[in-house]
Amino acid sequence: MLAFPSPAMAQSPLLIESTRKQTAPPPTTITTIIKDWQVTCPNPALHTKQQASCTMEPIATAYKGSNSISRFFGRMIRVKNKAVPVFVVQTPLDLLLSSGITLKVDRRRSVKMAYRSCHADGCIIPFQLSGKIKTSLQRGNQLKLFLKTLNAKTEQTSISLIGFTKALKMLETSDQHSAMPSRLHNTTMQTLN
Repeated sequence: MLAFPSPAMAQSPLLIESTRKQTAPPPTTITTIIKDWQVTCPNPALHTKQQASCTMEPIATAYKGSNSISRFFGRMIRVKNKAVPVFVVQTPLDLLLSSGITLKVDRRRSVKMAYRSCHADGCIIPFQLSGKIKTSLQRGNQLKLFLKTLNAKTEQTSISLIGFTKALKMLETSDQHSAMPSRLHNTTMQTLN
């Protein structure tokens, strides 16, 4: 039983609200950090397999150099009834699109890729992770991305590949293989070594 010193306080919604047990809603996503990479998956308690997919991307401190890369991430996508990893490089709009983008892992041969499309959030270069590109990223230490600005100046961004292979394995073995985007709000994080 609560005793109030005056009738005015007994009517206070603030006091009544503060005495109720308040619980935080469950996180909508769970993020696992593996060295310089993270895998974010929908909370299985809130989502079904068809609602959302896991996303793999470098942690913010893994990016070095120019800020010409807005985002570099991968998801599992169904291609011909098989789940495959597809990665996307997202850039700002103010780049020389005809030059494409060049990816280079350590001292290996570089790979040139074309922009697919541009939207309000920027331009994207999607690619299926397979063959030599997959092997290079799994065995490499650093990914370098080269692009050209509107005045044809080459800009470089480097991304650490430490933890890439374990993060990719986690992404590939996740049960969520849908192409729908996951939301990154209200996230719980865990770290793996």
